[in-house]
Amino acid sequence: MLIGDDDVNDRFFLEWGFKQTCPNVQVDFARNGEEVIQYLEDHSDAQPAFLILDSLMPRMDGFAVVDWLRSKKIFDRMPVVMISGKIHEANTDRAMKLGVQAYIEKPDDFPQLLALVRQWQKSYLTDSADN
Repeated sequence: MLIGDDDVNDRFFLEWGFKQTCPNVQVDFARNGEEVIQYLEDHSDAQPAFLILDSLMPRMDGFAVVDWLRSKKIFDRMPVVMISGKIHEANTDRAMKLGVQAYIEKPDDFPQLLALVRQWQKSYLTDSADN
């Protein structure tokens, strides 16, 4: 799976949650939208099972990445969850129109994070333990 987030603390927090909940899942990271696209283009033969995107990143935001994904047949069905430090209705509507599975506020404590990762594991990672 791939996480695109520009905040080092958020990346660490998410990585910790995945290591605690599903340690066999390989988690890769990108720091901005351009890196997400570069990763996907370089690994198109081994697509991540699931993509988590911060909605606001430098160079290219999560919305632009999802728009790009949905324009490429190979990626158009990839499950995407967008996360944000603060939820705004307009951004939620925009994300859902782009076809993301969810647009949620970033978890701010460990129990919330672990519950969220368990939910993601059940929904998106059950058949692919190493993506």
